[in-house]
Amino acid sequence: MDELMKLKLSWKRPPNMPWPKTWHRFEATSKNGIVYKIKIQDIPPNRFEDVVNFMAAEYSKREPITSHPKFYKLSQNETIQEALKIVRRKVLEQKLSLFAVLDNDDPKPEIMGVQLHYVRLDGDPPLKIPSEEYMKLFEIDKKLRENIDSKKIFGSERYIRDYGLVVAPEYYGLGISYQFYHALAKLAQTFLLPGAMMCFTSVYAQRSAEKAGFQTLNEIKYQDFKDADGNVVFPIDDSTSLKSLGLVQDLDDDVINLKTLGAGSPDREQKEEQNQEKDQYDDVIEPT
Repeated sequence: MDELMKLKLSWKRPPNMPWPKTWHRFEATSKNGIVYKIKIQDIPPNRFEDVVNFMAAEYSKREPITSHPKFYKLSQNETIQEALKIVRRKVLEQKLSLFAVLDNDDPKPEIMGVQLHYVRLDGDPPLKIPSEEYMKLFEIDKKLRENIDSKKIFGSERYIRDYGLVVAPEYYGLGISYQFYHALAKLAQTFLLPGAMMCFTSVYAQRSAEKAGFQTLNEIKYQDFKDADGNVVFPIDDSTSLKSLGLVQDLDDDVINLKTLGAGSPDREQKEEQNQEKDQYDDVIEPT
């Protein structure tokens, strides 16, 4: 835990950028006809602990791997949960993460969803949890990234990564996950970051991101990822595969089409149409 407490990420939000900032406002209607006014904004410091507690309560129950009966008990280990809280606080300190809240006059509006972002530069330590057993859950994530040349894709090490997105179950179906990705494009443009690359464990997450312009960089079917004895490591039922998806942008805010999978060069003439999809929920694997 001492090493985690010392962890520092080099990238800093430019001091001349207003913070906290509201990035996006929208309305959504639930299946029972309730109209919600929602805003997606930077997470202010007085809500950091609220967000950390929200993620601790919701994330492992929603993400397909950690919520699976085979792994859920491990994910709820007290030491692991405390380590995750420390790392999430470190991520929040970069002032790049967003949450969706009710758009009203409440000084501390209800949290509807959270998306944690960070930028990791060369030389920064990996965001590892001090549990070998827990980190084994993310070997598939490492395998997925093996053939992706992020510097070739983005032309820079300064791209946005993700440390977990979750929507509160009572707000499923409002399209919040899609709206997070829509706001992410604005955020990347504002900070002159060339885009984002994230790993998605949920088919619902993948669809939402693809509708927002993300494109597949690599994909591994869960059934194809086996241990040394030939057994399927992740018997996931509600997700057919794990995907790495990328969003690459020009400085004029155009979405660039990734011409080839993996380390392909951007095709600047093709653009992905952005459409809203109201998926149930959106959870992504926590990067290592």
